[in-house]
Amino acid sequence: MSNALSKYRPDIDGLRAVAVSGVLLFHAFPKHLPGGFVGVDIFFVISGYLISGIIFAGLQRGSFDFIEFYSRRIRRIFPALVLVLAACLAFGWFCLMPMAFRQLGKHVLGGAAFCSNFVLLHESGYFDVEAVRKPLRHLWSLGIEEQYYLVWPAMLFLCRKGERATRLLLITLGLGSFAFSLYMTWTYQAMAYYLPFTRFWELMIGSGLAYLARHGNTGESAVVARWIGKTGNPRLAARIADAEASLGALAVVLAFILINERRMFPGWWALLACAGAALIISAGPAAWINRRILASRPFVWIGLISYPLYLWHWPLLSFADIVDNQTPSVAYRVAAIAASVALAWATFAFVELPVRQSRDRVRLRRVTLKLAGQMMLVALIGATIDYNFVQSASARDPQMVNISEATSDWEGIDDVIVPGSVARTVLFFGDSHMEQYWPRAELVTQRAPSRRTVEFRTLGGCAPIPGLERLHKQCVEFVSAGLARAAQADVDTVIFAAQWSGLLTYGDYYRPGAAGAAPLDVLSPENAWVFDGFERAIAHLRALHKRVIVLSSSPKGDAFDPYLMVDRRRLIPRAKAVQPVSRVSLQSSFAAVDGRIRAAAQKGGAQLLDPMDWFCDDSLCPVQDAEGRPISKDGSHIRASVVRAQATALDQFIVWQPAANAALPAPMP
Repeated sequence: MSNALSKYRPDIDGLRAVAVSGVLLFHAFPKHLPGGFVGVDIFFVISGYLISGIIFAGLQRGSFDFIEFYSRRIRRIFPALVLVLAACLAFGWFCLMPMAFRQLGKHVLGGAAFCSNFVLLHESGYFDVEAVRKPLRHLWSLGIEEQYYLVWPAMLFLCRKGERATRLLLITLGLGSFAFSLYMTWTYQAMAYYLPFTRFWELMIGSGLAYLARHGNTGESAVVARWIGKTGNPRLAARIADAEASLGALAVVLAFILINERRMFPGWWALLACAGAALIISAGPAAWINRRILASRPFVWIGLISYPLYLWHWPLLSFADIVDNQTPSVAYRVAAIAASVALAWATFAFVELPVRQSRDRVRLRRVTLKLAGQMMLVALIGATIDYNFVQSASARDPQMVNISEATSDWEGIDDVIVPGSVARTVLFFGDSHMEQYWPRAELVTQRAPSRRTVEFRTLGGCAPIPGLERLHKQCVEFVSAGLARAAQADVDTVIFAAQWSGLLTYGDYYRPGAAGAAPLDVLSPENAWVFDGFERAIAHLRALHKRVIVLSSSPKGDAFDPYLMVDRRRLIPRAKAVQPVSRVSLQSSFAAVDGRIRAAAQKGGAQLLDPMDWFCDDSLCPVQDAEGRPISKDGSHIRASVVRAQATALDQFIVWQPAANAALPAPMP
């Protein structure tokens, strides 16, 4: 076998430096490097290449040892990870609200068990806290790599006696994973992002390179070796290798610039970064870019600390956002990157190297067991916090429990049907700001002996306006199906609600067929079709003799954010009182869109209701209840207990009163 896989390649450490730098710059300055997050995809290709190289070498020698392989993985991955997880727990105890501390405990458990990708996928619903407030969000990629390490050695071991079987495995798994990734990217992007099988194709690219490199020479491109062999023209080989590396570098740069969070990612776009990384690796260490740039001391140094640097940088940025309740200043973000570099170097020098440099087999065995025990302890602490968060919160400040519980008292419900006692249905139709009214509807269905069937059709982030789409959503399909349901005979009442201001603030609405264009300005005269379509939808339902109700915006905004109700001037945060906000100023902040929605609703013949009447008095909107708890669970959605107590105006549409409903048409057969 060629020693192409056994010799250290400093240029690959340099490529690691490029990958981690892209991720850091994206997290700190996303507008300046919108595609920096594809550095993770580059890491996947590198990992597939290096790990497969180790496995291929061991299998060909007949000396591959599963226990030794996983022991090496533990000694490589656990030291820095245990340290970062423990540091996040310690800092989180002092600066996080109880519910956020509980979530941190769950994420620590997910990180220690290498299943963060599944934890985050489960939390990817609309009501989850902002991703920036998850200090361990970045561990999803580590979970995917470890899941790859778990299954890939066994697969190659089963194919160890047949080159054809190995090739078939690489091709089948790689193409199958890529095809599945494309499908999921267009149908359920969160799953495409977090599931291991939708990402394995990226690792398979690296694994395929490792397979090809078994037939090449050190310093020679694996692709060149396959094309022209050892007897080919050396100058031509060098030029092809240089061209490979240059093309790969161009692809990586383009990926950093062209890809952004608005793209359908991973999908086809991820192929750009992965192909670039593959070309650079394939070009070999003798290619000019690899030899002169990637193998230079600064790049190699960053590459050597890239793993702890990746682990440290995001918690520093995330905790800053949590503590200040806002995006950190540019100065802080620069300082955070510098601090993460310093912490990464210290972790590498004083934690990782002492473990790696030992050659004593007995000591290495003890170190491996010790690290495994430490990781299990961290996982146990995370699980305990997740289970007992209220008790730990009470020990710090009982009032903090009120604030924390107020942020977590219900989940989004999407679609639900509660059969009634009469053959009539009231359809609640809208986005997450319709979901928030479910607790009151649920209460009424439990108490009213005579009532309509209650049906909720909701999709977070999708306003119930026909012909209007959002990136990475299926709003048009959802709205079309909802309006079709509203037109059916058993439905006699339809209630619309949404975060109408989101038509402006989301910034990613578009008309079908115009995806990728500039964000739609719904208030522009040429986009009057948005509100005209809403008016026509209402008028159509009214023509079918439906009763139609449109709810205006409910109280929301920064003043309602529970995080602002925490005093962080002390080492241990304390709850604080917050003054109510002016109802007039709050309504004026919604007026631009709410006014257009109200006008369209009135023209279409709908009845208008203002939730401000339920949650505010004539002049002020409280942000806390009498017990000091926020009325909002996240600054945007009203808490369940508040809705149950105060959204009583919805009862009239659920409770069946024959006299009051005499004017409504009888249900069609």
